[in-house]
Amino acid sequence: APNGRSVGGAKVEIERVLSDGSTKKAGSGIASYSGEFTFRFPEGANKFRITASAKGAKASEEVEVDSAAIYRLALTLNTEKEN
Repeated sequence: APNGRSVGGAKVEIERVLSDGSTKKAGSGIASYSGEFTFRFPEGANKFRITASAKGAKASEEVEVDSAAIYRLALTLNTEKEN
């Protein structure tokens, strides 16, 4: 979104990144109006790839999760088309 605004309704997909580099789908959902999303997983250390997409734009990032906690992650979606 322009000027760093949240993109409500973005599709969010989470994949678990396995030790060999392959991925396994772990969940999906839709971001709230304010661009937030919540997922809960069993405790334990894991690496996840979070991908958000909206209006033809997509961004992803990997995050290491080592315990039950709140993790904040901001993904930038370039939803404006350039001329």
